[in-house]
Amino acid sequence: MVSLGIASLGVSCFMMKSLKCPIVGYLLMLVLIIAKPYIYDIFPEMYTVLHGPLVLGGFLLGLCVLTGAPSELTARSLKTFGWLTGFLIVCWLTHALGEGGGGPHRYLGEITNMWLLFFIGICVVRNSSDLKNLQYWLSATFIFVAAAAYYHYRVLGWEMPLPSRRLVDRNEFASTLAAVAPLFMYLILTAKSTFPRSIGIFGVILIIICVIPSYSRGAFLSLGIALALCSTMAQDKKAYFIVLSVAALLGAARVSSTYIERISSTVDYKEEASAAGRIATYGAAIYMVRSAPILGVGVGGFNDNFWNYCPEKYRQFCNPGKSVHNIYLQVLSETGILGFTAFSAFLLSALAPLRGMLTRRPESSHEMLAYAFGISCVVLLFSYAFLPGAYNSFIYPLLASFIASVSVTQGKSVRND
Repeated sequence: MVSLGIASLGVSCFMMKSLKCPIVGYLLMLVLIIAKPYIYDIFPEMYTVLHGPLVLGGFLLGLCVLTGAPSELTARSLKTFGWLTGFLIVCWLTHALGEGGGGPHRYLGEITNMWLLFFIGICVVRNSSDLKNLQYWLSATFIFVAAAAYYHYRVLGWEMPLPSRRLVDRNEFASTLAAVAPLFMYLILTAKSTFPRSIGIFGVILIIICVIPSYSRGAFLSLGIALALCSTMAQDKKAYFIVLSVAALLGAARVSSTYIERISSTVDYKEEASAAGRIATYGAAIYMVRSAPILGVGVGGFNDNFWNYCPEKYRQFCNPGKSVHNIYLQVLSETGILGFTAFSAFLLSALAPLRGMLTRRPESSHEMLAYAFGISCVVLLFSYAFLPGAYNSFIYPLLASFIASVSVTQGKSVRND
């Protein structure tokens, strides 16, 4: 009862504050989603009784509509949101009409929640102050989550990497940490005072020592790509290479022989069951597309239909009910060409401003932050070539942050600073 009272009071205070400053409620919503495994252990009522993220989302949605925020969105933001809305409609349609019957209804709830979270994200970030608050809150939250995860790793090992294993996938967790590395590199490369630069250094170090012990091959590769792309942010190349060298030495010190064996084993899939299992899911996804090219087997239907489409020669490496570790094949096989087209258009529309940033070096700190968000999006989308979770992913709020940051830096915010 005490924890329920504290959680209720906290949500109520944030909702009151959100009436004047909507970004506050959105930031709490992100924290509740990102740090769920740990907050769940402390305040389980926040999710089971109060349904905190959902209540905040509904409240903020109503607030955005009442204040007329959607009417003041940029044309690009509306176009991107339109493609996401189209993808949401296709998901509901394929779940009802897909040839495989679709999966549990929770998948529809997940993509609907992500649709809501994306819409709120592009509405509430209105000026450079909101953008800075978003960056600071995300950095603080990921430092907390990474530090807690590393503590559990040291105490329990990766056999139980997080307090509640059902709430997070270890590979997805490590890949998400790798993707937010550019946000910390932004602090290192642009901060003019010691404290934020120290936070950036601490964040990068913490990400490295969390990603490598996870033994996630995709996350390790994503981290390398993230740090390499950060070179395009650096005005002082000398400082960047110093940071990169320290990161490389730290990473090399943490790499174990087990990790090297895990990476090298993918050369011969017969020596590594997980690699063979992934090949089996890729083959099954292709057969599903051939069988139901327009609407797929329905949202969430891959697992239920996997064994029927699994190539015979790979069945010895996997069991029924396996999921495909590639969101692009997941979307294509479950929602067909129709859903894959809408999903691809959504991603391309969201990332379109990044092309201009690559050809023209960002000048102001706000432009650099928007660029850092863009790099994080690219890295996370790359990592999802090795992960499931197309309907419930951090990529949706991260893309919303990138779009909102671009709108702010281009002087098209809802209100002036």
